[in-house]
This record gives sequence, C-alpha cells and structure tokens, in this order.
Amino acid sequence: MPEAIRVAPWPDPVLDVIGHDPRSWYAETFWLPTLGPTALLLMRHLADRFENDPAGLELPVADTAAALGLGPRAGQHSPLMRSLGRLQQFELACRESDTQIAVRRTCRPCTAATSGACRLRCKRATRTGWRNRAPSRSTSHAAAPAASR
Repeated sequence: MPEAIRVAPWPDPVLDVIGHDPRSWYAETFWLPTLGPTALLLMRHLADRFENDPAGLELPVADTAAALGLGPRAGQHSPLMRSLGRLQQFELACRESDTQIAVRRTCRPCTAATSGACRLRCKRATRTGWRNRAPSRSTSHAAAPAASR
C-alpha cells in the first residue's frame, strides 16, 4: 500500500448540480445503509478536504485511516482501501492508478440503478414527505433534496 494517494474531484456537470452533498441528511438517510458508515465517512472527509483543495490533494493513508478511526492495517485489504473500493463499486470513485483516485463531490439521487434498499427507503420517504425536511447541514453543494431547492 502506498504511503499517500493522490485524490482528485471527479466532476460531472449533471451530478454536481442535482447530486446531494455527502454530508447532507439525504446522504445519511439513503446512502449510509448502502455504502456503510466507513465509506460514507470517507466521502464526507474528502468533501471537507476538497473545499480547501479544490484541485485535489495528497491523502496520507496512515494519517487518514487514524483520523477516521480505522485500524493501522496496511495493504489492499485494509479498512481504508476497502472503503475506497466500496465507493468505486457504487461509481462514487474511479481508480486511475495504484496511487491516484478520483472521487465524486456529490452522491447521486436514488434511481433504479441504485440498490433495492435505497429505492425502498426513497419510496417510503416520498410517501411521508421527506422533501419538507430541512437539511442537516448547509453546504456549497446540493445539500437539500432537489424538490425543495
């Protein structure tokens, strides 16, 4: 495992507008059960870091794992590397090489392409009026559900 990974934003002109900030209530409600807590925490951590370094950053692997409360295990099967793999599995990250990865700034809305559990939560929330709920955190990206913008 490398000592550092170069992480850059993975822009998408549509998702950057309609997507949801990973620090939002939407991401916590609909993506947390799908991604898992560590992958979503990593995505939130990177969103914070991208605000200070919009072109990307060098992510020190051991320091980042410690900051997220992960064990110091090294290698491709370490908790941090598995979390990056989880983001790739859901097309929220794209590995460019062993030491470079691009990560989305936003989570896409739940669609037919997302997991069944995410769609089910979205249907339930729509019936109970989740669109009227205030976002938990105001950010520069799309934190509130699209219907309330």
